[in-house]
Amino acid sequence: MRFLSEYAGPRQFENSKQVTLKERNTIELVSPAALSIKTIVQELHIWQSFLTFGLRQASYTDEVYLLRRTSRGFDRFGLLLSGRKIAEPRVRRERDTLFRQSTFSNKIEERLRGWRQKHDQIDLAILIFSGAAYQDSAYVHTNLLTYLQALEVLHRELYKADRFPDDAIRKATLKALRDAIPKTLDPSLQKELSDSIQFVGAVTLLDRLKQLFSLYPKSLTPLFRRGDDDMGLLKDVRNFLTHYGGKKTLTKDFLWSRDAVVLKEKAHLFLEICLLGAMGMSDDEIQELVSNFEPYLDWRMETSIEFMNEYLKSVAAKSQTQGSAEATGAPG
Repeated sequence: MRFLSEYAGPRQFENSKQVTLKERNTIELVSPAALSIKTIVQELHIWQSFLTFGLRQASYTDEVYLLRRTSRGFDRFGLLLSGRKIAEPRVRRERDTLFRQSTFSNKIEERLRGWRQKHDQIDLAILIFSGAAYQDSAYVHTNLLTYLQALEVLHRELYKADRFPDDAIRKATLKALRDAIPKTLDPSLQKELSDSIQFVGAVTLLDRLKQLFSLYPKSLTPLFRRGDDDMGLLKDVRNFLTHYGGKKTLTKDFLWSRDAVVLKEKAHLFLEICLLGAMGMSDDEIQELVSNFEPYLDWRMETSIEFMNEYLKSVAAKSQTQGSAEATGAPG
């Protein structure tokens, strides 16, 4: 590669020079048959959501034009698209980009195919995921709730889980429960009880979080060292942020705390890891990918520090208890 600088006199010779090299990747959509405009717009949406996920920021389609060949050349028609573009509030950092061409290497075709095949099932989660918009101006607890809601929706769409073995048994059980409601109760209360019965046997948010965690233990354990206890915390936080009450350990102070910031970033990574799995990546492949991803390394280190601090506190408390027992002559 050769760079030439045009000479423009002695005083220009020592001027500092800067060269910028950029790479531009293109997703080319090719169809062997004619497609409707509606289908084309849907395809654009699918790959736009792919860019949103890979860039970790809301992405938009600026313009789409259709070209029609005529005797004079081409006529151009513009399409009106839903959604609007908003100004990027901050400069994106290179370290925040999850996808690069080198990331997938010779598996890039496999990953793109996995995204396309699963898109109808993960689309809702991606839309909620994009709703956070990755803006510094958004409240931390708002984004945290968004990621937790997206995790629940992702699990619901990917895994049609139910505690009943099949739909026939489910319907028979719910019917028996509704028939058992005393007819002497107030009609409005009868209806309320009948409506609530439909949730019997439903999979809870905690169940969903635990199953997602179990699918990617190598990738998620460094972020959530306490396993089920951390999943329980995420469940409690989601319920608190939805209702702003119910848990005495969570108060309005949590909304502005550092704990909320840490959980937001971990929930963000939790969701991204699950989406990578939905694309067909195994836990080992995901772990290899995120082990070179700086945001993941940052929050993995944060978890290690928290875990060590808790361990030191427990050791100090145990030593203090033993010291008090020795001072009073009580058995340690």
